[in-house]
Amino acid sequence: MPYRYTGRTIIRNDSETYEELVSPRDVPYIDQYKTPRLKHPSKFERLNLTRDRHTWKLGDRYWKLATENYGSPKY
Repeated sequence: MPYRYTGRTIIRNDSETYEELVSPRDVPYIDQYKTPRLKHPSKFERLNLTRDRHTWKLGDRYWKLATENYGSPKY
């Protein structure tokens, strides 16, 4: 499974709208990831999905679940 930011377009935002965020951080701009366009899975792909049941409990974190299920916290 690829890292979710691999190949994503980065937009350099130096708009005055973000001045409140930029000034206190002493940076000239903010880099933002462009929203990806995802393809809709076909009916066949949806029928072949595997599902895991998980009941959230105190202390659960997405990175912990990613490590348990995919072997890497970055997923």
